[in-house]
Amino acid sequence: MVIFPGGGFRRLAIDKEGLEIARRLNEAGMTGVVVKYRLCPEQQQTAEGRVPDSVRAAILADGPRAVRLVRANAEAWGIDPQRIGVIGFSAGGYMAAWTATHYDSGQPEAEDPVVRASSRPDFAGLIYPAVPAGIDTVISADTPPVFLVNANDDQTTPAVKAIALHGALSAAGVTTEMHIFTRGGHGFGLGVDGGAVTAWPGLFEAWLREQGVIGEK
Repeated sequence: MVIFPGGGFRRLAIDKEGLEIARRLNEAGMTGVVVKYRLCPEQQQTAEGRVPDSVRAAILADGPRAVRLVRANAEAWGIDPQRIGVIGFSAGGYMAAWTATHYDSGQPEAEDPVVRASSRPDFAGLIYPAVPAGIDTVISADTPPVFLVNANDDQTTPAVKAIALHGALSAAGVTTEMHIFTRGGHGFGLGVDGGAVTAWPGLFEAWLREQGVIGEK
């Protein structure tokens, strides 16, 4: 699992949304690859602290590259190249969603073995994701299966956007599952602070078993 922590493209919640997620996936029998993708330098942020579109485009290129890197090294790392997924949180969810909808099968003639590998994830987990604008226009029947989680009281990445994304995926015939929790706010990670959101990792693992990604316990 290629893991994209959140942080608004300005920082990385590398522990709560990266290393802790990888450890939980390890317990389920999966390899977790935490991505330290590029961030927007402070001097390039707008006066409101926003990330310019041109900088975001460069950051997003790290998503497909990470999938290619893992797939190109699958044999050496003991990974099934046909079961490589992405999971992202908040801004990392934006990157995971973008990676799951902007991919190619690789360039067979490229000298770089990483570039020769496909950048298409085999599945995606989007946890309280920032949803890319216009993503519905690039969703197709070939989009990989998607698992969505949000809290209804999330004021940073509103659940309504995840619901709209779920609708677009379903309309395109993409296998998708969504869970909207009443409370949880934004950035709940594994949900260790308590409440119903603590259930989502188990629900995700069950979904992965249904997809044939991990075996039965």
